[in-house]
Amino acid sequence: MFYLKTLKTLYCKIKLYIMKSALFIITLCISFSFYSQNEVGIILKNSGDKITIYDGSNSNNKKSIGGMAAGTFGPIAFNEKLLYYFDFDGKIQNIENTEYSEVKLGNGEVLFMTLPHSKDGGGLRVHRIIAKSDKYILGDYIGQDVHFFYIFDTDKNLVERRIPHSVTKKVSEKAMEKVKEYFGDCTDLMEELEVNFSHPEKRGMMKTYFLLFHVEDGRMVNLLSNIECN
Repeated sequence: MFYLKTLKTLYCKIKLYIMKSALFIITLCISFSFYSQNEVGIILKNSGDKITIYDGSNSNNKKSIGGMAAGTFGPIAFNEKLLYYFDFDGKIQNIENTEYSEVKLGNGEVLFMTLPHSKDGGGLRVHRIIAKSDKYILGDYIGQDVHFFYIFDTDKNLVERRIPHSVTKKVSEKAMEKVKEYFGDCTDLMEELEVNFSHPEKRGMMKTYFLLFHVEDGRMVNLLSNIECN
């Protein structure tokens, strides 16, 4: 009788232990799921160190990063001095533009670089890199809600600045003529720009001609970036 009672007590303890363990594992999984998020890119610092960018899916501030600065591209935002991004904990962090050289989103499909805003090399700004050749770099800069092309040589010296585009068809055509002077032999880039001209995005009474998207993506989130012109 005593033996059976002991076995029953042992059985109850084992059952309770299993239930507690299962509850702990379930809680751990839920917590991990709640706090986990996806890595979406990296920041390459001048020191050579890398900062991982996250998508902010575990952050209450996910929607607010768009209001942090003039330029916003998915999980990052930036202005004349700072770049904002989500860290592992979902908090919005920032880094000065003078502290890093590149930002890569995805597997490097979308590339940003800090490049001079004037020919004397001053005033680093964040540019989305549209194309690169063995001689030149084509960047896109947003200023006062207008997109401008900037062209640099491979030593990052400014060659052409503030070439407006994506406002009207006429303005965009002029921009493309200027780009041709430096990238005319880059078939991939010029074909993408030509296709964009024939697919304006209607906005009320206006038609905005974007040069910087893969047109086959109707949502215009498939950005033109980092085209190699060799």
